[in-house]
Amino acid sequence: MVQNLRHDDDAIGDSSTSSRDDWPGFADVFPSSKFGPRPVVVMDGGMGTTLQAPPFSQNIDSALWSSELLATSEGRETLVRLHATWVDAGAECIGSNSYQSFLPLFLPNTSSHNCTQEAREKMLSALTCITLASPEVTSSSSISSTSRGYFPVLSLGPFGAVCYPGQEYAGLYPAPFGSRETPTKIAFDVEAITLPSVPVTSDLEEDNLMAFHLQRMTDFVEAEEWNRMKLIAFETIPVVKEARAIRRAMKVFNGQLQGRDGKGKTRLPFYISFVFPLDGHGRIRYPDASMTGLPLDEQMGELVEAVFGAREGEEEVDGFGINCSNPTRIGQVIESLHKAMTASGDVAKRTRKPWLVLYPDGGAVYDVFTKAWSNPLGLTVERWASHLAENVEASLAIQLKRTGIQDDDALWGGVIAGGCCKAGPEAIRALGKELASRSLTTLA
Repeated sequence: MVQNLRHDDDAIGDSSTSSRDDWPGFADVFPSSKFGPRPVVVMDGGMGTTLQAPPFSQNIDSALWSSELLATSEGRETLVRLHATWVDAGAECIGSNSYQSFLPLFLPNTSSHNCTQEAREKMLSALTCITLASPEVTSSSSISSTSRGYFPVLSLGPFGAVCYPGQEYAGLYPAPFGSRETPTKIAFDVEAITLPSVPVTSDLEEDNLMAFHLQRMTDFVEAEEWNRMKLIAFETIPVVKEARAIRRAMKVFNGQLQGRDGKGKTRLPFYISFVFPLDGHGRIRYPDASMTGLPLDEQMGELVEAVFGAREGEEEVDGFGINCSNPTRIGQVIESLHKAMTASGDVAKRTRKPWLVLYPDGGAVYDVFTKAWSNPLGLTVERWASHLAENVEASLAIQLKRTGIQDDDALWGGVIAGGCCKAGPEAIRALGKELASRSLTTLA
């Protein structure tokens, strides 16, 4: 399509879908009969940073980050133990170890350094690991009356997660996925992959981002454990056009599942989550260079339109997320989000309420060049949990008049809350206790 990317002209398949109301949403995954009329669900914490800390003490520094553990049986056993640790800490949504996963990154870890099938098996094993964390509660038929079970989530990072240095917090993507001059490198050989063909638009960067995300979905749906996943999380998205690219990719992907290519695979609800780092002036801002200089409220208006705007060829999104952002400043981001949501005509017309997903970092700051952490906030896990619970509680109180929903003006259908980098099991345990103390969950 552009530059030296190869595209498979026969790969796009059927992009038609049935009505969005015909397949599951968050309310079906977390029904009110089990979670209450305004559900709050606890999520796990930071994968890679928890693996680096005791008792796991893993040395992970490759382009795959924590996904490099999928390359060995010992690594996969470690991941199963980590997933079980989150369940033990009270997390109900457990993310797969696939955030950085992209097939070309696994090729160097194969026996012949270019075995695509072996690379795919290693990558897809992330879904096997997550379903092995606590087998007795992965099927709804075996969840006891005192446990709501846990819900496996397919975790997918942005294109920036396969760049070097990582671009989750800056969004400076190299060509052909971005247009700005940048020293950022793509962490895989572009000749090692053929991306699926996608409809060509006037924005070739967005088209290539769409192809990137569609390729990953096409790979992961081949996993035997696909139907045991409950949600898809597109996380830490730093570029607004990437959100639109994801929606376009999901529209095509869901069309393939509905059509002859589905092979009995389940369509899954999904959310898109964004990152809000501090800028050079200490202000919390969205990092997309196209929004430089805009106040946060205006940035958020563009993001809400990208996620919830009704446009042909883009899938309806089930939730809006904020992740890996400063835990003491996340309230400012949520306030701007609520302003944009209540001003959006497209949000008001939705027949399904969107969900809010909140998982700030643990308060530490990471340097992508030195690969070192600092902790300027010095938050305890209790203070961290209190900050987050306050924002969950405030979000549940926001009202919005809708045309399609009667007798319930709450903006959000529910909230998923957890942690990102440097938020470990003790932080998640503290969050569960804090939410329960505020009567926001039924679990102690």
